[in-house]
Amino acid sequence: EKGLLKTPIAWSWSQAEAAVCDYTTLVSAYGGDFLKDGKPDFQNGGGLSALKYMVDSYKSGLTNPNSKEFLEEDVRKVFENGDAAFALNWTYMYNMANDPKDSKVAGKVGVVPAPGVAGTSEVSAVNGSMGLGITAVSKHPDEAWKYIEFMTSQATQNQYAKLSLPIWASSYDDPAVTKGQEELIAAAKLGLAAMYPRPTTPKYQQLSTALQQAIQESLLGQTTPEDALKTAAENSGL
Repeated sequence: EKGLLKTPIAWSWSQAEAAVCDYTTLVSAYGGDFLKDGKPDFQNGGGLSALKYMVDSYKSGLTNPNSKEFLEEDVRKVFENGDAAFALNWTYMYNMANDPKDSKVAGKVGVVPAPGVAGTSEVSAVNGSMGLGITAVSKHPDEAWKYIEFMTSQATQNQYAKLSLPIWASSYDDPAVTKGQEELIAAAKLGLAAMYPRPTTPKYQQLSTALQQAIQESLLGQTTPEDALKTAAENSGL
């Protein structure tokens, strides 16, 4: 409204996994479903509304047009350079964007949970976490388990809390973790409660690739969101 920037928001909408993460956040905002009874359902309801929003915001100039080529680090750099008023990214960006060594907007950065859609959701979020596992044929299962115990221990998690928030609920009340990032922790408490998973299917890679293509083709105007998601559903292998 103040006309400070031509395009207010930057997203990670390159034809890559990052675009599926942003899309998932919007699917959660619109109350959509990726799958129903094991079959694709993102081509309907909230899933379709999410892609329509992406396309509308892109065409209207609300979204930086280069977003179709951006990954998370591109978004961070654009935001830190003062070329975006808003950006959706993983939590690591908050502390980096507030670091004067790195960022032109340090000290001016706030954070809130990704918004919801009136009448449908209060906030939205994507589950970006990863699981650690041991293969059944591992020759070193005991050592692998020790590694998992170390990586997921509260001490290790807390040590890297400025880069990635801990998996331990009690850490969010630990001053050593919250100091200097109180605003991020407050936002995370709401976001973590609303985290929406990407499609849970053994054929995830095939489905993700189909969705990436659907998003890219819709942004480029090569097809409509309806047709793009219908094709993605057909190509999902489900």
